[in-house]
Amino acid sequence: MSTHLPPFLSPSAPQPLSPCLLRFTILEHQETGGTHWDLLLEQPGTDKLATWSVSVSPETDAKFFRLAQRKPDHRQVYLDYEGSVLPDRGSVRRWDAGTYELLAREDDFWSIFLHGERIFGKIRLDTCENRKNGV
Repeated sequence: MSTHLPPFLSPSAPQPLSPCLLRFTILEHQETGGTHWDLLLEQPGTDKLATWSVSVSPETDAKFFRLAQRKPDHRQVYLDYEGSVLPDRGSVRRWDAGTYELLAREDDFWSIFLHGERIFGKIRLDTCENRKNGV
């Protein structure tokens, strides 16, 4: 586990809404048009993964989570998958994985605490509409 914490991560873990830890993964997705990263979050009561996409590397940019854009939910198989993605969709490899605690979930944002191999801390994910309005 990396000891380096980007400045936007909090080292203290608040109380979760959900009593269980849910799984997450961050996939590096290489396509012909470039590379982006997908944050995939297991959701209670469904077999779909809540998905955000980011065009900057989590290693090099502290704005990683603030730049995330909500995408359509993905199939749960991607929590453990590495390899080719459909013809002409490139390939994915796991950049980080672990569990997370859901702290708050509203229509316009999610607040979570990641317990990853590389990233550990509290983050907030806003919807695109929220960012457009400067919230």
